[in-house]
Amino acid sequence: MCVKVQSLAEYVSRVIQITADQSFNTSEEVLWWRGHTSTNYKLIPSAFREGKNSNIGNFIGRAKGRLGSEREPHSDLEWLMLAQHYRFPSALLDWSENPLVALYFAVQNESSHADAAVYALSPTRLNEIHAKHPGLIDVDESLIKAMAMKAIGYRAEKVLNYLKNSAMPDLPSDYSSDGMANQVYDSLNLIAALQPWEVNTRIIAQAGRFTLHSKNYPLERQSAVRTFLCDIQVPKEFRKSIKTELELFGIRKSNLFPDLESLTESLMQ
Repeated sequence: MCVKVQSLAEYVSRVIQITADQSFNTSEEVLWWRGHTSTNYKLIPSAFREGKNSNIGNFIGRAKGRLGSEREPHSDLEWLMLAQHYRFPSALLDWSENPLVALYFAVQNESSHADAAVYALSPTRLNEIHAKHPGLIDVDESLIKAMAMKAIGYRAEKVLNYLKNSAMPDLPSDYSSDGMANQVYDSLNLIAALQPWEVNTRIIAQAGRFTLHSKNYPLERQSAVRTFLCDIQVPKEFRKSIKTELELFGIRKSNLFPDLESLTESLMQ
């Protein structure tokens, strides 16, 4: 059931209720949170949103010569994370283990005329239902590597060959036909919650976590959604007051984005 809150105190109270609800948080885990500036926005990665240029292969090809002192990614998933970091459309959806961080992103635009929303996710329950996997999934597992290859744009045959060589369980033994390659490729239409992977200071500051998506379908429309997802709404007229309350606890842009650009912006205000 959707609950609307009008203050930080009401929000924290609701977060505690959701976390303690054993019918939702069945494994008593640390839940993940994501803030949206409008209740109309869908839980879908930027690569799948209408009007987005998601040719990530082009990004990778041109980014290699522009990395400067930044370490070059060592895997397809690291390339997806780098693209996400620089706001290029990717198949990742970012979350936070800190519900106050999610609330900040929901109310940051004080002038918005829409109600805001914060979503609570049970990541292990999501994986159990939609990835058929117990617990969070390590980024080095074959399933995640194959999903990342698909997100980058590898051909079905190349993804299939990788899975074949990785000895992934439950993979069909007949690899010869194009139809089989496409069938296995389509079977990767999953959503997976990843083990924490803190590859930069922004992710650390925001307690960032990620779900990896390989299908163009919003999370809130998935089957059994009420068992792993719920939301809290903030009426638009309370955005400014809640943002001010968050600043009292150090939840502000300059702390969540620990770079020189944010530092300069905060000092010039």
